[in-house]
Amino acid sequence: MSLVYSGIVPHSPILVPTIGAEHHGRASKTLAAFDTMEKELYGRFPDTLVIISPQAHVDCDHFTIDVNETYICNLKEFGDFETEITCSPDLQLAHEMRERLEDSGLPVMFRTEEILDHGITVPLHHLTGKLKHVRVMPIYPSQLDLKTHFEFGRALKDVIVASERRVAVLASVGLSHKLTKDSPGGFDPKGAEFDERIRNLFTSRNGSGMVNFDEELAKAAGENALRPLTILAGLMDRIDATPEILSYEAPFGIGFLVAQYDLS
Repeated sequence: MSLVYSGIVPHSPILVPTIGAEHHGRASKTLAAFDTMEKELYGRFPDTLVIISPQAHVDCDHFTIDVNETYICNLKEFGDFETEITCSPDLQLAHEMRERLEDSGLPVMFRTEEILDHGITVPLHHLTGKLKHVRVMPIYPSQLDLKTHFEFGRALKDVIVASERRVAVLASVGLSHKLTKDSPGGFDPKGAEFDERIRNLFTSRNGSGMVNFDEELAKAAGENALRPLTILAGLMDRIDATPEILSYEAPFGIGFLVAQYDLS
């Protein structure tokens, strides 16, 4: 199998030292989990890192794969003019994915954005310091129903399994943004319910639970995780792997989840 690693990471810019170093004591569990994941990922020697991000423009009726010749990842929109990562795409794998997805009747489009969003940049900053030559494939969800996202993930799996590449896949997400009165979206008690349900579905590997998730609950929670995680659930469907939560905390009123599947 060419899928060598998969997991879930948060993408808040405050987790990057040049933006939020003075607050990092409050996110110590998350940062320690990033360190653990970095070691695990490095030990898998991936050729390509697929990152599913909800932070760029999400189209209503199709999924998106970015295939620019070179990517520049920075955090200038957050006032950070120091952090910058340059990386290359895996164009062959991208074309294989597009062909397989279209054959499956799943709507997918290519785009050619050079500057990538913080949903890609923050995981790359924490996880690829030693993976100097890893190629990156940014994938973006749609506003289509959850069942279609699950099927999209299953189609991605078929391409990855058939590929000669060693591929790692990450869902870059923020859970509820309404966990405390200081949260970006204000407080809603359903935020904690959403986060707990997501963690339970992950640890129980309940793909049908993701497909049938209460979208009104998700909306109340102010999240951007449900669709990327449903793609990941589809990708991991029927793969023998043990889910492991490395950390969960919400120091800034946003749910930070770091988790992985043990594929060994």
